Amino acid sequence: MANVLILGLGSFGGQIEAARYFARRGATVTATDLKPREKLAHALKELDGEPVALVLGEHRETDVLAADLVVASPAVPPHSPLLALARARGIPVTSEIALTVERLRAPVYAVTGSNGKSTTTTLLGRAIEACGFRTWVGGNIGRPLLGRLDEIEPSDRVVLEVSSFMLEGLGPLGFRPALALVTNLTPNHLDRHGTMEAYAAAKRRVVERQGPEDAAILNRDDPLVRAFAPATRARVLTFGVSPLAPGEAGSFLADGRTIAWRDEGGREVELLPVHALKVPGEHNVRNALAVAAAAAALGFEPAPVARALESFGGIPHRLEVVARRRAVLWINDSKATTPESGAAGILAFPPGLTLIAGGSDKGMDYAPLGRAAAGRVARAFLVGKTREKIASAIAREAGLGSGTETRNATEVVSCDDLAEAVARAAAATPAGQTVLFSPASASFDQFLSYEHRGETFAALVCALPEG
Repeated sequence: MANVLILGLGSFGGQIEAARYFARRGATVTATDLKPREKLAHALKELDGEPVALVLGEHRETDVLAADLVVASPAVPPHSPLLALARARGIPVTSEIALTVERLRAPVYAVTGSNGKSTTTTLLGRAIEACGFRTWVGGNIGRPLLGRLDEIEPSDRVVLEVSSFMLEGLGPLGFRPALALVTNLTPNHLDRHGTMEAYAAAKRRVVERQGPEDAAILNRDDPLVRAFAPATRARVLTFGVSPLAPGEAGSFLADGRTIAWRDEGGREVELLPVHALKVPGEHNVRNALAVAAAAAALGFEPAPVARALESFGGIPHRLEVVARRRAVLWINDSKATTPESGAAGILAFPPGLTLIAGGSDKGMDYAPLGRAAAGRVARAFLVGKTREKIASAIAREAGLGSGTETRNATEVVSCDDLAEAVARAAAATPAGQTVLFSPASASFDQFLSYEHRGETFAALVCALPEG
């Protein structure tokens, strides 16, 4: 039986599922990870009782050379010497998402971008389900689908959130989704991709292999995304708050306040007013417009799509209400891992906001967060490796001074950890105001994932006195 190497086990997601998948099919499975055992508690619990050999705290060339197949984590760079060794010896290299996609029997709709992927993926799944299809949502969100392939029928629909890392792994397959949706492009993962051009090229792969019967849904308000159109042979529909061009198909705001679409036959349909959306913020209007354009491309009836948009209450860790403590509203936006998504969270609330932000550094520019903070953030408590970058951006873009009150009455305070930030925010925020935890940074400096970070925040808030 084949020897399978799971290169990079991780704490959550596809690598754990891949190890389980091959172990249950009789393969000899070895899983390796650079993290020590104590930092992989969740993964080890998930694999408890499975016949998987573990090599923790290191990756070994001997394990690569003994493998018949290497399943690489998306976090392992394509130029890794270990992957180069495997390829030089003729050992196939794949990924969990590639294993899933090549075995799926149902049409795949892929969602990618820098911000809004998870919300748009979830909302698109709800809209498709409302239109009568059994729908599966996976990829970079939720539980991996690899272990459920036998349940997915050809008549079902699969919606996958795909990251730039995943798209790199899907490249050798000639990945061709029936529908590809690109939310936006802003600098992200430059520590991995090196340049914005390389990052955009990784994202562009989602449309490059599509054919004339497929659909590409592009953000027309984002020049980088709009530039994907010449790279695909798919039918192109666009979404955005700007007007549609004459003859162009896609979604738009009718009279500036109603979500509507124009289908490829030229028919215009109004779905619902913006104020009917339950999720706050202009970014969620754009997410709804993206799904509306996809629904138009898929030929759906408007009524069930409108119901899905109206009933959607958001996803965990994205502008999620945690609690009220002493008349202060606490919001968990741990899913915000970029400056742009953090800025979107800030702009969803009125001025007077208390912000908790910061985390690990992916080499991003925090100017968008600083601009959003101007006139809205009354006080900011910053943590993690990016706290100095965020403080500088706030000072530069919003005219604020670190640790002092200024003309904007904003205080910027550096904290050692999230517990200190929550405690100080609780002491400083007046009754009737809101505390927003929107890190605008990755979580891996102190947490296993953004979910772990959000759960930690919620636990800290719920431990605060209620009186």
